[in-house]
Amino acid sequence: MSYLFNPPAIISLSIRGSDTRFPVGRVFCLGRNYPWPESYGPAPQEPVFFMKPASNVVEAQGELPFPPQTEEFCHEIELVVAIAKGGRISPRRRRWNMYSGLLPGLT
Repeated sequence: MSYLFNPPAIISLSIRGSDTRFPVGRVFCLGRNYPWPESYGPAPQEPVFFMKPASNVVEAQGELPFPPQTEEFCHEIELVVAIAKGGRISPRRRRWNMYSGLLPGLT
């Protein structure tokens, strides 16, 4: 099969102590404790759900790329939940079966 252009590479992260890599499909985000610009109107009372492309994921080695003209770089430390299995929300005692790991992230 030929493509009009090359498809993107599979984004993945290394797993400490393993040769296996974790493939990143989608990045779902939940925001609540962030600055809200006044120009957007009143801050929402409920958490905001949004997505980021998997191509935004960068391995935790080396430098974090950003434009050289950047004058202000506001970063946050996040809790990343790696979900390895799909499915419906199950009873609390079984939810942890869906997760591959918890790790820190920088956004």
